[in-house]
Amino acid sequence: MEVNIRQEPEHGGESPYSYLGKGLQFLIQTPLFIIVGIIVMIWETINKLFHALYQQSTQLASQAGAGPRSETGPVGFKVPMMPIDNYSQLDTDGVIGSLEGLTPAELSIVKNFEMSHQNRQGILDAIDRRLTGVH
Repeated sequence: MEVNIRQEPEHGGESPYSYLGKGLQFLIQTPLFIIVGIIVMIWETINKLFHALYQQSTQLASQAGAGPRSETGPVGFKVPMMPIDNYSQLDTDGVIGSLEGLTPAELSIVKNFEMSHQNRQGILDAIDRRLTGVH
């Protein structure tokens, strides 16, 4: 005759060590839920801030008379194009050699660009000589 001795857990079918697992799970989940909640609150605050800034800027723009435009045409200003190809790759002699045949308006564009970038005096002098008619 065989006798099977089986000990039943005292806690309704659960091992006494299962509470340790649930406790550990609680200790991990609780801070994660708190962190996720904080992240959501921060996200909502930032979203509200940007929404308020957008509304304020729209209101200020409409007060200044610069409200949204309904026409879809081009903007009313022109950007001058450099009349000399590959200007930024040319040395002083290359730029001076390319000044021949430029109109006074084109010479002014080159002069303004040169003054605001490399400010090479030889190029500026050559442009001034061409603008005054002295070659």
